[in-house]
Amino acid sequence: MLSGGEVIVSCVALSSKVASKGGIVYALPDSGEMSHIDLETQEKYGISGLLLMENAARSLFEGLVKFVRQLGYTPQGVRIVFVAGPGNNGGDALALARMWLCLAGGSPQLLLAAEPRPGSSSAVHLEILQRLGVPVHWDSVPDSEATQVAAGADSEAAWLVLESAQVIVDGLYGTGLRGGLRPESVSLLERMNRAPACRVSIDIPSGVSDDFRGDRIAVAAQLTLAVELPKLCFYTELTRPLCGSIRMVPLGFPPTLLEPDISAKPVAGGDLRTHGHRAVLLDTTDLAGFIPDFDPYAHKYQRGALAVFAGSEEYPGAAVMACNAALRSRAGYVQLFGETAALQRMTALDPAVVASSSIFEGKAAVAADFRKFKSAIVGPGWGRANDRVGQLQRLLRTLPPGVIDADGLFALEQLLSARASSTDSPVAGWILTPHHGEFERLGFGPVPQDAASRRAVLSDCAAALGAVVVLKGPITWIMAPDGRCAVYDGADPLLAAGGAGDILCGCIGSFRAGGAGAFEAACAGVLTLASAAQAARHRYGVFSPGDLPHEIGGVIAAAKKLRPAQSATRENGERYEST
Repeated sequence: MLSGGEVIVSCVALSSKVASKGGIVYALPDSGEMSHIDLETQEKYGISGLLLMENAARSLFEGLVKFVRQLGYTPQGVRIVFVAGPGNNGGDALALARMWLCLAGGSPQLLLAAEPRPGSSSAVHLEILQRLGVPVHWDSVPDSEATQVAAGADSEAAWLVLESAQVIVDGLYGTGLRGGLRPESVSLLERMNRAPACRVSIDIPSGVSDDFRGDRIAVAAQLTLAVELPKLCFYTELTRPLCGSIRMVPLGFPPTLLEPDISAKPVAGGDLRTHGHRAVLLDTTDLAGFIPDFDPYAHKYQRGALAVFAGSEEYPGAAVMACNAALRSRAGYVQLFGETAALQRMTALDPAVVASSSIFEGKAAVAADFRKFKSAIVGPGWGRANDRVGQLQRLLRTLPPGVIDADGLFALEQLLSARASSTDSPVAGWILTPHHGEFERLGFGPVPQDAASRRAVLSDCAAALGAVVVLKGPITWIMAPDGRCAVYDGADPLLAAGGAGDILCGCIGSFRAGGAGAFEAACAGVLTLASAAQAARHRYGVFSPGDLPHEIGGVIAAAKKLRPAQSATRENGERYEST
């Protein structure tokens, strides 16, 4: 379900990586936001497009040299082809080809898909390369006959160049791609993908865009050198495999244009879709910034008291997973409510968990039962019998907001259907953790395949329900009602197993009980599960979800830099021991 995808940061310090409290997050712009950043840089700050292109090429050069050497080639000896389109992405490729010749001493060849616009930065770089004598091949006949003569090659020679290359640098299309591709572009992309060479995409694999749904071809890169920032459209199940490894390389945009925004802000009416909040990309190194600090003087209820409604005779292990994970994450007190027969089967439950026969077996739920709790978990392994819909309805009226998962979401689906005409949400303030199928059953349609529509649909759902939505999957999306959006790049196959979601639920509920906001608790839970999976992989190699709760304590301690309790010393040398 979740894991650490390979995202490699350039050794050059990036202005786009902005510190938050205890963590670092990347802004994750869509194409419109990226276009705005580029335009503001040029018009407001006077940094020309030609200078930006030169900056990009220099950073791309460093990343490309490193990659070529990792492949076992030398910059001087590798057979490398730069494929350039007519836009800015193609201009980056042209400037990079010049640096490959002049700085690395290599022998670049160019394959041009179209002639750059006269007077553009790309046209300037092409003229320089032609004066330097770099071989230029055309995918199709160029508009300018003079340019065709200067090129001295036809498309057939271009195919031979591709097929003999060891590295292909993809600069055909950038983030501004919209709609379908021309037939000649489709043919070129197909040939690039069939070529035996390693493919390196500049900024974004050509063909990928915010609206990419897999209905057109795109470059399948082994490496994407993302200029300045990763892009939101990288992070769907269709596009992430096309990016290969992702390395961020700096460009030099003004830092004020790049800062992510994940702080909660009130919204006064109007459209609740994005409110200007830029999406952010999470990393496990960000975990500390989302976990509330530990107060050494707090008692167990102040540390976080969590009520758990989970488990059944059929699925007792889900409650065990959730409770054990909650104890090791943050909570100082965890109480499990379940049917007597189910509790008797939970032999692996941590002894610190207080297990109680469900309040529904003897009396109706009342608010007084839950005054000591700060958060709650409803649903893991809960089953779908015993009037769960009615029980959920009563719990939502009496419990403090927490997390709803699994069978709790099944009951919520029916509850929402029965309240279709109501404008009030019964789960305002709660955190919902559906996988793709569960999300569809909530009534907001299937999860869109493209990034732009996915963000919009998740935002609509979160705003309508007043709840934080954690869309679980190989890539996890977290959406708040106020438009904040976070993405975690995962895809660990060992987490695609029963029990992983229960552990995630336990972590999120625990952090919520410990004082974290709903969005922050969701981010902390996702990162804790991912970090525990990384630790378990290091310890065991292949692991099961049951191994993960034992890793959580070390993950939290490392993130918060917790140390053993220190002792004080009297003046006469005797010691006070701290508790």
